[in-house]
Amino acid sequence: MVARARLVSTDNALSSSPTALLMDLPMDVCLEIFSYLSPTDVFRLSRTSHLLRDNLMCRSAMPIWKAALKNTPGPDFPPCPDDMAPSAWIALVYGEYCNLCGMLWRPVKPDFMLRLRLCSHCRNKELKSLDQMRRNEGDEETCTVRKVWSLTPTTVRTVRKIHVESACLPRDYEAVKAELSSQSDENAYLSSQYEYLARRALSARSADDWLREKHRAERIEHEAHESAKKLQVEKWRKEREVAVWKRLEELGFDEPWVKDTELYKQHECLDIEPSGPFTETDWRLIKDKMVEFLAEQRSHRLKKERLLFVDQRMAVVLHTVLRPFKRELLTSENVGLGLVFPNITDVCEFPPIHEMLNLPTNEHVDAGRLTDVLPQMPELYDRWLEQIRDELAKVIRGSVSLKQFSEVPDLLRQTSRVMVCEHFMCRDIPLFYPEVLTHRCNSLDAELGNLEIYDGCETIIVGGKPASSARGRLAHSFRRTHPWVGRRIRRPWSADNLVKSKKMQRIVKEVVARAGLDPATATVEAMDKFEGYFACPETCCPRKKHVYKVRGWRKYVSHIHAQSSSLSSNEDDLILPSQIKDKKCCKILSTEVDERYWNCLHCADGPTEGLPQSLTAVKSHLNETHSELLQGDARYGIDFVPEAFIPPAMARTTLEIRRTHSIAKT
Repeated sequence: MVARARLVSTDNALSSSPTALLMDLPMDVCLEIFSYLSPTDVFRLSRTSHLLRDNLMCRSAMPIWKAALKNTPGPDFPPCPDDMAPSAWIALVYGEYCNLCGMLWRPVKPDFMLRLRLCSHCRNKELKSLDQMRRNEGDEETCTVRKVWSLTPTTVRTVRKIHVESACLPRDYEAVKAELSSQSDENAYLSSQYEYLARRALSARSADDWLREKHRAERIEHEAHESAKKLQVEKWRKEREVAVWKRLEELGFDEPWVKDTELYKQHECLDIEPSGPFTETDWRLIKDKMVEFLAEQRSHRLKKERLLFVDQRMAVVLHTVLRPFKRELLTSENVGLGLVFPNITDVCEFPPIHEMLNLPTNEHVDAGRLTDVLPQMPELYDRWLEQIRDELAKVIRGSVSLKQFSEVPDLLRQTSRVMVCEHFMCRDIPLFYPEVLTHRCNSLDAELGNLEIYDGCETIIVGGKPASSARGRLAHSFRRTHPWVGRRIRRPWSADNLVKSKKMQRIVKEVVARAGLDPATATVEAMDKFEGYFACPETCCPRKKHVYKVRGWRKYVSHIHAQSSSLSSNEDDLILPSQIKDKKCCKILSTEVDERYWNCLHCADGPTEGLPQSLTAVKSHLNETHSELLQGDARYGIDFVPEAFIPPAMARTTLEIRRTHSIAKT
């Protein structure tokens, strides 16, 4: 008995460490302590320091390893093979590193047949199949290779995720080959080796079954632990929500809209998974953020309630003031072609109406109070026209004040004063005076912004409700997927989106010069009277068998700007009216005229207001959507109205023509 034997350290540096204090215990005491440890604990203990490793890996410590094998939790630990030390067997089962490359970061699995821990890389690279061993042996007989292979421990590996084959370590193969060649009695060796491989395979199968059962038990335990943890976290979360609500009530956030909508639960502080019961320390950490969040939501709600209240008054203004005033101006069929109408937000900025909209909530504003404003509308309308012309003049020629609508100088009507809208859907449309006054982006907010606060404000939102027709439902579906296109907010008329474009000005000047006019002095009216067409250059629109499209000057300018192309210098690309009429020179295959300039008056200034349509389309829309408001057929000026300024049809026409070879050649 070695009762007084001790674990001796050969390193003086460890003499004062906690490990050295452990080593001062007698051997039988350490053996008694270590005998209660599991194989995992003893294995990790042997990796703690050089001192423990040296003492636990010596022969005298074998009883510790044998005792640890009996303390395995879960399924019975597979018995240690007779030709392996218990420490090596436990290291094979519980080790972490690859025995060949020493890597840890790759997936490492024990192979009980080869008795090695191998990573995926070494399993594919170091192991060799029978065919590979044949190639390595060269001229050696195939029967010899097969005999040595049958005596070598082999395992199974997967090649390219589909092919399964047997493989062995080359060093095991060479060891068996050398041992076989040195035997005097080959039959006895073969018999003993086959028995050894059978015992080794049986031990490997037993160890594999144990490992699978161990992993299954660990997985079940992990799932049970995660399930219990999830239930506990959910319990803590509910307790935290109740505790937070009680504290918010004490701070004055006990409004029904906070509790009914459970708005306080939407804050990011409550999205964090709780790590324990809710405490006062947790509340102090989130209190300021929660109070700030709910104060912001309260302000947001009050603003929305005020907007909804003002929107109700704006709806009264729309039906009592704006629409009757528009119908009064549209008394004849031609008057509407030169009128610029304010939208509902413009009218609400008129001083008398603005004053009524801002009255306290307890004061009632009805149609009776607003009828007194109707006589003042012509004067207010003239002031509004002067204001928008002043803004437009600043864009075109700087700070200029224009007094009357009829005194607009010819400078504003020149083609060289072309403008473009910065909105992405309108960048390729040339805007000239006076039709630029009716451009929709001037009275609609081009930015997406926060539209949530405007939900329910039918007078402010454009594109907020679906129409009853199939086309309206399709448009509403498009708005839902592209809200920045369909849903926009009305605003008072502004020229903020209008800018000068050097690129557009260059294209317009070249087109005017091709038409034979002076680009410096030519007016839009003179160009609209030009009856020629323009063909795109070959670099822009390739031609097939002398069939190509020609466009009026407005459509041509927009097309060239959109294609970022340069104008052709070929004189044949200018098609004169005489050539169009001459059937020997040209043949018209198709005609396309942009006629989308009619608007529905019943949808105007409402949430279903849309883009201009053709006359046929707007009448169909009236019959499908507003049939109860029609008195017979749809009437001009009462049910529908055109855009204020409509360019001549020829300037908006696209022709597809075929020219003869004699004229088309360049």
